[in-house]
Amino acid sequence: MRTTSHDRVMAEIDRLSLGDAVVALEADGLAIVPPERLGLDPGFVDRTLDRVLDLMERRNGVRPDLASGETHRNVTFPTLYYFLFEDEMFQQWLLEPAVLALVTYLLGESCILSATAVFMKGPADPSEQILQLGLHSDQQMVAQPFPPYALICGATLLLTDYTKDAGALAYVPGSHRLARHPSGPEGTKSAVPVEAPRGSLVVHHGALWHGSFPRTAPGLRAGMAYAFTRSFMTPLEDYRTTVPAEMLDRHPPRFASLMGHRVPTGSTAGGPDLEKVAYAVARSPWD
Repeated sequence: MRTTSHDRVMAEIDRLSLGDAVVALEADGLAIVPPERLGLDPGFVDRTLDRVLDLMERRNGVRPDLASGETHRNVTFPTLYYFLFEDEMFQQWLLEPAVLALVTYLLGESCILSATAVFMKGPADPSEQILQLGLHSDQQMVAQPFPPYALICGATLLLTDYTKDAGALAYVPGSHRLARHPSGPEGTKSAVPVEAPRGSLVVHHGALWHGSFPRTAPGLRAGMAYAFTRSFMTPLEDYRTTVPAEMLDRHPPRFASLMGHRVPTGSTAGGPDLEKVAYAVARSPWD
């Protein structure tokens, strides 16, 4: 009997006991996997956060203040981009089995990494705490109505505890099934917080309406987010032409696929690479 990509994906979901996360993704559009169910070694989150702070200080000239959060007061946008190649631990998170299993469930085995970003949120001034959550879907460049399957998904490692008063992610459960963007303040009253301890994995469907609550407590909320797309979409960040050869050699074949090295686009006069075409077809999420 032929083994399909769906068979392989579901076997991995079963092996990792992630069936409840799949149910949450289908029903709510978002799943939380607690730290104790991930394969991360002790201290991984601490080391990752320290490395993130080092990189932000090097690139921006200011080290984020975790205790007060004053370095990021009223900040609502990503504060660090394109850092996958900066440290082995960032590549380790990309290859974390639970991350790959849930991302692959949503996007298929041929999916690629689109972008990396760290979000840090400091306290909000009272004037900024009006309930404007910035709800949106990540499928910003996709025409409405969206297809009935995800084109994009996000996987976030929580580097600090997430609570509502700490400025947690906000999302509207089930909104991914509406297959469109929210209009104006639509969904604001239905939004709920992602409340989970540091070290948790949060995966969400690209069509899900999400944003964040204002932070009312001192300190910083930090999360390291990786965005993935289906292989026929253009990634936000260029990994295919910039990934070091030694890095490809050091990691398993799936890493090269995530970097876009198995995507059969960009051919010239010689025509498409038929081996890459065969790979993409064999890992189609619809087989």
